[in-house]
Amino acid sequence: MVVQEGSRGFPDIEPRVVQRPRVVAAVPVFNEERTVGSIVLGARQYTDEVVVVDDGSTDRTAEIAALAGATVIRHSKNLGYGAAIASCLRYARNSSANALVVLDGDGQHDPSQIPIVLGPVLNGEADISIGSRFVENGNTQEVPGYRKLGISMLTKLTNIGVSKQGRVRDGQKSPSSASTTSMDHRRDPSAMA
Repeated sequence: MVVQEGSRGFPDIEPRVVQRPRVVAAVPVFNEERTVGSIVLGARQYTDEVVVVDDGSTDRTAEIAALAGATVIRHSKNLGYGAAIASCLRYARNSSANALVVLDGDGQHDPSQIPIVLGPVLNGEADISIGSRFVENGNTQEVPGYRKLGISMLTKLTNIGVSKQGRVRDGQKSPSSASTTSMDHRRDPSAMA
């Protein structure tokens, strides 16, 4: 059937709006003026917004993060990593984000890995995805021996009582991402310390 637009027989077709997930990168920092700018610029390439939680820095961390294009949340004093993460989670829950990716501000996490870490979350395969510095080719050459030993011990402790499928390969902080749905099921992040 051919119908002329404007004629009485023209079918009403509702436009289908496909909404792209809104992704926020969060970067908890303390005195990271040397690295925060490049982390923010790198993360902006893969996310819709970058929020930097400045945990009471005494240097120019907040100023540099803002100049690089981040939304900056400042703690008036250093409250610790847990409080900074709680602020990241609270911000993501209160924004219109569909997913959150957390990176360290010291340059240990490469922002170009954001799509890899976010993939399982955005594809609905996982609610939480945690990256590892050691998955690709088992590369640990850049990590000093004493750190390798410490990371190995922490990883073993982390995996105690965890099924083989749920085990982590790097018990230290690694890039991670989460759906905002999974954040709604967590306890109040302000209780974290």
